[in-house]
Amino acid sequence: MKRSRKIIFVSHCLINANSKALTSAKHKAYYEGIVEKILQNDVGIIQAPCPELMYGVNRPPMNKEFYDTPEYRKCCRDIIDYLIGLYEIYSESRYRILGFVGIEGSPTCGVSTTHITVSGETKKVKGKGVFIEELEKKCMKEGIDLKIRDQDDIDELLRV
Repeated sequence: MKRSRKIIFVSHCLINANSKALTSAKHKAYYEGIVEKILQNDVGIIQAPCPELMYGVNRPPMNKEFYDTPEYRKCCRDIIDYLIGLYEIYSESRYRILGFVGIEGSPTCGVSTTHITVSGETKKVKGKGVFIEELEKKCMKEGIDLKIRDQDDIDELLRV
């Protein structure tokens, strides 16, 4: 059987909703529809490790400022280095990397919006999560043109 030679990177919780913070999972196991769309387009999936898991599985939902620390950013950069290594392996073999799918509103993997604390209350605002900020920095530094979109914009990445 011939390979499609198409790859997409996805945030961990798109495939494993069990990794999400307590009370923030909206899906029982994975984001219904996302995996199906990817597979229907004959695209291989690379699941990014979840940096939030360094705080455990039973952690409460937190806002961006909680994760915006040097230690957490280093954890994100270590994961990104691993993913960039995979990106290079596939690219060198002429696979097409369609992009990275983040999670809208996530303090870590939000692409267009994230959650912050304003006057003691959680607010959803325009902005990027910590992991996405670090991913964009690394891609810019390495000259990698990686499309990064929230899960609701996956159709844009799959149009190839």
